[in-house]
Amino acid sequence: MKTTMMTVLSILATATPAFAADVTVIVEEARSEAGKVRCGLHTSGAKFPNGAPAQGVEVRVEKGQARCVFTDVKPGVYAVAVLHDINGNGTMDSSWVGAPEEPWGVSKNAPAHTFGPPEFDEAKVTVKDAPMTLRIRLNQP
Repeated sequence: MKTTMMTVLSILATATPAFAADVTVIVEEARSEAGKVRCGLHTSGAKFPNGAPAQGVEVRVEKGQARCVFTDVKPGVYAVAVLHDINGNGTMDSSWVGAPEEPWGVSKNAPAHTFGPPEFDEAKVTVKDAPMTLRIRLNQP
């Protein structure tokens, strides 16, 4: 009887659908309304913050802010990278030494390192099965 009950509970646990939530990112301190803000939702450090995200959103700036919404995000650990692509060329412009020349930011407002961007672990957030809002401040070049 105990084995049967454990089997039934195990089946029910695996048959339960995983819930998903919307993650809203409010990008703050945009100094220009030119170009677009590109937000990327990353699932690991392998491509964070510059590689292809699991989900990407591109929006306009209005009154110093942009709002990116990622829909149907399954519970898990993620990090968000944001670029204000002012000139609209689709990439982060950088100086000859690699310093960013366009505003950028990441979740938890993790700061850059002396010679590179923040790591995934410094910016990671846990998404549960309820809507979530993150605020990311743009770092100005």
